[in-house]
Amino acid sequence: MKAVIQRVESASVKVDGKTVGSCKKGYMILFGATQGDTEREADLLARKTVNLRVFCDENDKMNKSLLDVEGEVLAISQFTLCADVKKGNRPSFIGALEPQKAEQLYDFYCKMLKELGVKRVEKGIFGADMKVELINDGPVTILFDTDIWSLLSTEKAAVVIDPGFDRPSTLDFLNENADKERLILLTHAHFDHIGGAEILREKTGAKIGIGELDADSLADTKLNLSDMFHAHISPFKPDFTYKNGDIITVGDIEIKVISTPGHTVGGVSYLVGDCLFSGDTLFQNSIGRTDFPGGDLRVLQHSLKKLMSLPPDTAVYPGHGDATTIAREKENNMFVG
Repeated sequence: MKAVIQRVESASVKVDGKTVGSCKKGYMILFGATQGDTEREADLLARKTVNLRVFCDENDKMNKSLLDVEGEVLAISQFTLCADVKKGNRPSFIGALEPQKAEQLYDFYCKMLKELGVKRVEKGIFGADMKVELINDGPVTILFDTDIWSLLSTEKAAVVIDPGFDRPSTLDFLNENADKERLILLTHAHFDHIGGAEILREKTGAKIGIGELDADSLADTKLNLSDMFHAHISPFKPDFTYKNGDIITVGDIEIKVISTPGHTVGGVSYLVGDCLFSGDTLFQNSIGRTDFPGGDLRVLQHSLKKLMSLPPDTAVYPGHGDATTIAREKENNMFVG
């Protein structure tokens, strides 16, 4: 999912000469959904949108968010953001999500902006020929791409969490951040969370870390399920192992390790600020399976209680499915009562 966020004094969009959406001080946002995007990416983008600090405080420093200044939003769908121009001069749009699904995610993104506290969110007309006018304030223009949001990047660090497959975008991410401290973190040892880890380490030199009780499972095809699903993963060892309460420092990122066994013997979750990467422990309205080797429902329930003690507004990014929050799961997840 891609977005161009522009800080504006005002913006408007017309279709057939008629204004169909507008905003005053706030953001004019171009939104594009790509193949594979789900509500998880739209939720991530919405949370990043409202918390991005690009509005000036009393000292003229960009230190305030959209919510702080009670800003408005005009969000415009734009599939051309998904263009691939690597080959030739004619853009390819094969990476754009099919229109029906893209419109659903566009609507969901706008709905999430409202739920997160933006008082006025207006839209264009999906798929229409639109004329957009704006006064860019600054100018300030921010580009987002959620393809790398299972990846964490700051000025001094680059972190990959659960690279289940050998994706070119993940390799590109690590190579583009070769001047930073890099780390590959695994929440547990199942094949669909570790399949790309060793390949990435070989190609980039980035180190691999996992919870100490799941480390041996990396070399056990029964425990990492690669035999069961015919995944053909070569055994490998981690560079680092972690236990509950450890603080991992990667450049300028601090990551707290929370032991959350139950789906596997040594599963862990990673807390980065107010964002929790829960692996297969906690899903939106559900939990991880416990019928695989090493699974234990009673142990998993104890892990869930531990996660439910986190602040309600903690954003949860599971290993599969859509993003959620601790508050939402307390209210809606029948397994965490």
